[in-house]
Amino acid sequence: MKPLSKATIATIVSLLTSGHSYASIKAQTGASAGSITKICQDYCPGAVVSHGGCPKKLTGANITYTKRGI
Repeated sequence: MKPLSKATIATIVSLLTSGHSYASIKAQTGASAGSITKICQDYCPGAVVSHGGCPKKLTGANITYTKRGI
């Protein structure tokens, strides 16, 4: 695996901070998901990254209300 250039790293950091997904960053830069994760940990530790998946349909309050009704 050859190291990423500084320009590529800067591009990845800017895409991460602007909220792009790993898949879109991977498509634009050609970097692997592992490389993107490592760059995210090193250069922008406070960035909020989506972990994917579907949002919950019930909130905690709805679950508690339903449990009490049973």
